[in-house]
Amino acid sequence: MSEVHRCLILDTETSGLEDDAPVIEVGAILYSVDNQCSLQELSTLLPAPENGAEQINRIKSAALNEIGLIGSSSIEWSCCLL
Repeated sequence: MSEVHRCLILDTETSGLEDDAPVIEVGAILYSVDNQCSLQELSTLLPAPENGAEQINRIKSAALNEIGLIGSSSIEWSCCLL
């Protein structure tokens, strides 16, 4: 069995607990098992009209609306960073 030296941890935040609640944030951490530290971290917000779980995830609806105003070119640019 091979040893694991690094692992990629993915996380999402949604705007609620319902099955159809949109994903409003995607995050990733590249973790070094050998050194017990984070090597790289990435987090990006996705546009949404509102966040029903703001009291839990502390992501303001205004920030999600602002992302939507920037336009699709910024979303393409963010995806290129992944």
